[in-house]
Amino acid sequence: MPVAPDWFTTILSLSADPPDVDRPREREVVSRHLRVILLAAAYLLAACSGGDSVDESSGPVAESEAEDNATTSSEVPAETEEPAAQPTDDAAPALGDVVFEAGACAFDTPPNFTVECGWVEVPQRWDDATDSDTIRLHVATFTNDNTPTDATPVVYLEGGPGGDVFGAAFFTVGDQFGPIVDDHPLVMFSQRGSALTEIDLECEEVLDLTIEQLTRLPDDVVDDAEAVEAARACSTRLQNEGADLTAYHSVASANDVDAIRAALGHDQWNVLGISYGTRLGQELARTHPDGIRSLILDSVQPTDPRFGSLAAIPSTFEQALEQLYAGCETNIDCSREYPDLEERLLARIDAADASPIEVEVANQLTGEFFDVVIDGDRLVEMVFQSLYSPTLFSALPEMVNELENGQTATLSALTGLAVTNAPFIAHGMNTAVMCHDYQAELTPDAAWASGLTGNELFDERFAGGFQTETAELCEIFPTGSADSSVTEPVESSIPTLLLAGAYDPITPSGFAEAVAPGFSAGQLVVLPHAGHGVIGADCGMQIALDFFESPMDAVDTGCVEGSTEPPWIPSSLAGTNFVPFEDAQLGVAGVVPEGWSDQGLGVFVRDDANIARQVVLVQQGAPLPETQLINLVQSQFGGDVVEDGAAEVGGQTWSRWRLSEGIADGVMFTRTENAFTFIVLVQASSSDLEDLETHVVPTVLEAIDLLS
Repeated sequence: MPVAPDWFTTILSLSADPPDVDRPREREVVSRHLRVILLAAAYLLAACSGGDSVDESSGPVAESEAEDNATTSSEVPAETEEPAAQPTDDAAPALGDVVFEAGACAFDTPPNFTVECGWVEVPQRWDDATDSDTIRLHVATFTNDNTPTDATPVVYLEGGPGGDVFGAAFFTVGDQFGPIVDDHPLVMFSQRGSALTEIDLECEEVLDLTIEQLTRLPDDVVDDAEAVEAARACSTRLQNEGADLTAYHSVASANDVDAIRAALGHDQWNVLGISYGTRLGQELARTHPDGIRSLILDSVQPTDPRFGSLAAIPSTFEQALEQLYAGCETNIDCSREYPDLEERLLARIDAADASPIEVEVANQLTGEFFDVVIDGDRLVEMVFQSLYSPTLFSALPEMVNELENGQTATLSALTGLAVTNAPFIAHGMNTAVMCHDYQAELTPDAAWASGLTGNELFDERFAGGFQTETAELCEIFPTGSADSSVTEPVESSIPTLLLAGAYDPITPSGFAEAVAPGFSAGQLVVLPHAGHGVIGADCGMQIALDFFESPMDAVDTGCVEGSTEPPWIPSSLAGTNFVPFEDAQLGVAGVVPEGWSDQGLGVFVRDDANIARQVVLVQQGAPLPETQLINLVQSQFGGDVVEDGAAEVGGQTWSRWRLSEGIADGVMFTRTENAFTFIVLVQASSSDLEDLETHVVPTVLEAIDLLS
């Protein structure tokens, strides 16, 4: 019997954020930027070491040292009347002994932010005062030069469950949360059991197996048996290391959140939860309402299984795919370039079942390359993941077009993205929460039947076998079961904003609509062109900031009607305007297209394009021979780097190099002056390279120079 998604044939696949698709904006950032930034870091490392060696494992998520600082902030409490806390399966926490200990940041901190880090130690079991075991949670407060000193902080509740909030913070704080930090201190913390907690519930056994299975043709019987054994090995190891798996669930995490608030000295704060973070946010509103000034629930997961179970994935995926087809059909450019999208996608899935596709993909964090086999189930999983973000799902029509022509560039990029992001989830934490919190909702036959569609594509590939596997997995992870109160709808008078995206394949707008009546001071906004994680859209962020400013007032939804459509087809680069840039670390200056996203270290990304048509511009330099930099580029990108003519610009001669057969197509230009080699690299789809070389590259080449 086919089981899908067959990458994670356990309950891990049923989480509100499947392990390989959690945190949509963060994954979008990694997919677009991380590879070239690692390349930039490698240049710097080579320059600093005289070029003797390049450690490709080095990168922006490596641990770093920072000065110890204490967190200080002021609050402006809102006068809101909250209902009494509802009963739960854990006793209310005693906060008097929980303190914040300032310490070094255990992650690479983003540029242009002040980050104050430390640790908060909480009981492993809040409901047992005789249990002396504790868990240390990493906590960081982000501010910048614009952050008002008297603003009420915003605390972010990560998705997953088990998401690694700090793993890519170097990128995501600025890219995703920068506008919030302009107005409020932003508090992030590692949820119990996730990365940078003591104890963490990461399962290397599951992760390693998942990656290994991707390299071979799926075999349901063998793969399922291996997945069970990997989960068993992880569970045994975690318990031997002292983890009490019954202590990792949403009620305990809600107690942690309120303890952190008290330890940091905040009377109240604003709460932002995305995906599983909305489930945690609702539990926080249920049990600790007094500490919440306002609450945003973005991509809402209901607590009540009657409103929308995780077993409903077949039907929610079907709804999202229908939205994809309709969105492309109603867009003039997309419908012209990619007609009959539904029939063509279904045909590609059938073709992949008949003849699995072999693609080379890269782990963008480690530089490792893998030969991955994609059958129909795995192709369906790629489509499901892509629906989380407009930058990804708007690339699906081009992926279909490529597959019809025997090309795999976009499929390779999407698969590499999944491989890269697989480590960003603590699988043991994910399983512990799911088995404890959701077991009651997943066990009854009715819960499974509620999500079935009658369509084999969704029912068989996404639901087949899950019920049996879930029961077996939850025996392996002895987590106990939540009190029935955690599945009751939350009722609260906290000012609350509920956000939903029309393309979301796992927490559709219907979930938010079902939860909204429980919040008497609630507002619901649905963005027609967004996926999962609505604040990733400019309009979603604008509405969120408006709400945090005045949570008791109606938000201005004027941007919704005019919100940007998914970037199905990027516009021509003709008429591009340029602005100056300089990078003191690299020692170079030049110009860059106006409006492109600055990723640091001379890396710029065109944001108004999808992953299939993404354009990356790298402007760098190093006091190294040209041949050494060429070899470095080839090692980073794989494939071939072949000299392909020259370019005469502004009286200077540049060598032109073509990148092919690697993780991305591209063209590179190099010029050496006084023992310093300049390098300008453009990464884009083959259909966009001519536009890029005509309208962007000449101006960039003429302007780049050493900083004076």
